[in-house]
Amino acid sequence: QSTWGCFTSGLSSDPQRVQSQTFVPCLDLSSVEAYLNEPEVQRALHVAPQSPTVWTVCSAALNYDQYAGTAVPNYQALAGTAVGGNVLRVLVYSGTGDSCVPVLGTELAVASFGFGVVHDWHAWNYVLNNATQTAGHAIVYDRSTTFATILGAGHMVPFYAPQVALIMMERFFDNLPF
Repeated sequence: QSTWGCFTSGLSSDPQRVQSQTFVPCLDLSSVEAYLNEPEVQRALHVAPQSPTVWTVCSAALNYDQYAGTAVPNYQALAGTAVGGNVLRVLVYSGTGDSCVPVLGTELAVASFGFGVVHDWHAWNYVLNNATQTAGHAIVYDRSTTFATILGAGHMVPFYAPQVALIMMERFFDNLPF
């Protein structure tokens, strides 16, 4: 039996607060459920013995609230900060097929950081089998901040585009341009 993501009602009277069960992406999560239900995994995670014995996606047994506020001030404070003699670089990325957190919303959030543009929107590419492929588009801001898109990827970019996600992260870690 496969478990697919679901939608549940998680609205509250406080617009900054949503229940954790508001949205789970539409994916086959049966392998995740099987893994999290393994006794040794539950022991490693320190799951209390009195907890529900079967973990399922969208379970009402684990009902907690999370704040759905903005992370913009955190990015503004961290981007370009010197840490141990190095400048902290920030990469924000979004799949163009993300229906949970659409690219436009992320683009507007990153633009609201108020950083100057160093390299305006441009395609970022990679080479596969001696052919140049367009991975997405990027904009580079001052304070060592880059926003990159990944064409066709959904909310969990490494799930939808694992090869491109790896190339993107290697490029970021190796401090190569987008």
